[in-house]
Amino acid sequence: MPQSAPNPSPFQIPNKPHNSGADATGLCYKHFPFPKRAHSLNPGGLDASRVAGSVEGISLQFALPMLTTKEISIANFRSIQSERFELLPLTILVGKNDVGKSNLLEAIRVLFEGATTSVDSEDFYDPAAPLEIVAVLVGVRECLGLCDERNRPKLEQRIDANGFLTIRRVAASPRKLGSIEILDPTTGEFGTPTGIDAAMKPLLPEVIFIAALADVAEEAKGTQKDALGQLVGQVMSAIADQVQPRLDEAYQEASRLLNVRVDPATGAEQDERAVELAGIEGDITRYLNETFPKASVRLKVKLPSVKSILGQIDVVVREGTHEDPYYRRGHGLQRTLYLSLLRALAGRIRDRSGQGVVRPFILLFEEPEAFLHPEGQIKMRDALKAISERAQVAMATPFTDNRHSRFCR
Repeated sequence: MPQSAPNPSPFQIPNKPHNSGADATGLCYKHFPFPKRAHSLNPGGLDASRVAGSVEGISLQFALPMLTTKEISIANFRSIQSERFELLPLTILVGKNDVGKSNLLEAIRVLFEGATTSVDSEDFYDPAAPLEIVAVLVGVRECLGLCDERNRPKLEQRIDANGFLTIRRVAASPRKLGSIEILDPTTGEFGTPTGIDAAMKPLLPEVIFIAALADVAEEAKGTQKDALGQLVGQVMSAIADQVQPRLDEAYQEASRLLNVRVDPATGAEQDERAVELAGIEGDITRYLNETFPKASVRLKVKLPSVKSILGQIDVVVREGTHEDPYYRRGHGLQRTLYLSLLRALAGRIRDRSGQGVVRPFILLFEEPEAFLHPEGQIKMRDALKAISERAQVAMATPFTDNRHSRFCR
């Protein structure tokens, strides 16, 4: 495991920026402390971990349980040679452009959702050494209900005496990222016991990565659209329970027109399907009977779940009767749209406080204050704080002047 820095804040990373010849100087981080403490960020300093109290009456009240990445250790990834970072419910990375802030966010994404081919040769700080990302998760025991009962004990055995679950991913060479391994606290060795990967999948956070807005053409290729779609999905998931009863009624009528129903009391079939559908089924059966006289065909239409329906939502911007995909609009509108979605999500998260445990997500956000007026920056700040009550948020900003102070207060 990579060695911890003697003083983890501010962080300095090695003088080898990713794809840059400049020195890496000035990467530091700020964060809002862990749940149950009304601490706030000191807008004038680089280390908020020792600042108590509140600024302008703002404090954070966290609703637990919440699965959280407590810390992440990164070795040989892009500009990061070997470093440990503490991550809390709301983490703010501050530093000049091209010092490696985005590399930390990308490492989080690779850890939780990277595919085998997610790392290329340029992602290795030293091409001759393996790449390793290790994370310590807290709140796992409280979220075990998300796992199926059969595999749950295998995962529970890997939680140490402090309630921590340590996971890692290693890439020995480009395009060969290994699967998630879990530390065995009794042996100190990482491994992937049979079935434990299935238990981990519903437990690990969904990653929502909102990249800096730099090129509309790149956004249209899918990355940014995926991020916005994930945000819409998170907002919509909060209303799924309210929508479900009405959809169930509509589904019953749709099922009557599309499927043969069976009376649960008598077992008798009731065929009230549309004539056209029944006719197609009859034609297929007739042709099949030419070779297999005793066989018949039954067409069964599977109706989609509420979650899958809500996951197919597209976002368009209307002005009068004209509609445009949001990613074809200017950066100012796009960023304001993200702000609007985040504010809606923050409101839904507050309404969710009485609900049970749901799959966590982690929001990774590059330059959230970009293209926003000062009032919009304040609204963005408040929305991210509210979201961090129920999900982890990590953001990166290059602003170290008054604009940054305004955003962080």
